[in-house]
Amino acid sequence: MSNTSNQFPGHHQRRLQRMQDNPLFGTAGAGLDQDALNRAAEQDRREVDEFMSALRQLVQEAVDLPTEVDSETVVNLKERLEKSYSRCVSLAGEQRPVLRAIENLIGQMAAALRKAAGDDPVAQQHLDDEEVARQRFIELHSYPIVADIMRSDSAILPEELLATLLSEDAAALEAALCLFTTAQLVGLSAQARTLLESLAKQGHNLADAWGKLGLIEGALLNSPQDSPPS
Repeated sequence: MSNTSNQFPGHHQRRLQRMQDNPLFGTAGAGLDQDALNRAAEQDRREVDEFMSALRQLVQEAVDLPTEVDSETVVNLKERLEKSYSRCVSLAGEQRPVLRAIENLIGQMAAALRKAAGDDPVAQQHLDDEEVARQRFIELHSYPIVADIMRSDSAILPEELLATLLSEDAAALEAALCLFTTAQLVGLSAQARTLLESLAKQGHNLADAWGKLGLIEGALLNSPQDSPPS
């Protein structure tokens, strides 16, 4: 396995690295060996190739935009670039130059929309709100776990989600918890306590994971209450 895949693992390899010999995942991570990690790394490398091919086409679309273009086309392209940004964060290798390039293109799309909005105060306020959301999006994507969870084809199985979250460092976990509703945080908190109490009875001293439960409970306390169903 290359040094690059060791230093910058991709979505599939990260999943196995979290699981390997980790009691939070039960027996699922006990049988993982280097061959499994190597296969995951190869899958990640293929994903990079596929992504770069698709990204080149998307960038060409941006380059080919006419001077006079309708806002709907720009919004659509901006949304696809944002999805590409999230996907890129989950990939193997040193992707920071690519991420900066995508972020720059997103900024250009936002600038085009602001110009098209002219002096309309409502439209300008909407764009201000979108800019705040975009900066928050970039901030959260400093952590690969956010992109890993957001992938529509995420390799993280539903039954692995809790253990995955408890295996992240504190800053990454706090970022990931922003993706969940209050109701979901309630469920995660209860499930985490049940899991950790069960593992404690089996002799596993998981002080770090208990600390992560504290972060989940803290996020729950600070979470706005979900609106009741109408």
